[in-house]
Amino acid sequence: MNEIFKKNAIAISVLLTTIFAFIVWWYTTQEYNTVVPMGMFCLGIATIILILAILWAQSSNKLQSKKKGKKMKSKKGFTLIEVLLVIAILAILSGLVIVAINPFKQLADTRNAERRLDASTILNAVYQYTIDNSGTLPATITTTPTAICATAGTCTGLIDLTVLTTNEKYITSLPKDPSSGTVNSTGYNISKSTNGRITITAPSAENSVTISVTR
Repeated sequence: MNEIFKKNAIAISVLLTTIFAFIVWWYTTQEYNTVVPMGMFCLGIATIILILAILWAQSSNKLQSKKKGKKMKSKKGFTLIEVLLVIAILAILSGLVIVAINPFKQLADTRNAERRLDASTILNAVYQYTIDNSGTLPATITTTPTAICATAGTCTGLIDLTVLTTNEKYITSLPKDPSSGTVNSTGYNISKSTNGRITITAPSAENSVTISVTR
């Protein structure tokens, strides 16, 4: 039975790795859409197991060649199935740790926290402007959710809130979305209701989270 495993070491390794990689890839991409990072992780595990299997097979063949025609003492050692089992367990444990910690989700949560803070900062600046101007909102804000123009950016098709940053009276500069902010756009949308309530949203929020603040 051990000879069968020896002859099929690479095939067994690839099979175990493929099953493991698919499980980790499916779970992670379904939840957090991290196909590329987790794909690279699974590929790395697959490569390591494959290399170990090839090295083991080569060393086993060399040892058998040296023993051919000679009577030697048998030495107790690990069988192939034991080595593969240990490798598979280590790979699975590594995958479980990655899934449990999930640094990709944590980073996304951190960016979402930044988005909430940015949205509140912009809303507070608009609110303070409104108070100082007898309840009048910045004239550029419309009832249609539209991206806010970045400070010193080209505001064509965007909401220009220069009145907030002039002389740094209400805010030094408009914050940008950590992922979608550009030279011209903050990546945040602003709109007003028919009753004059202001809403700031972050359309690039991650992990299926909705970020919206209204006042």
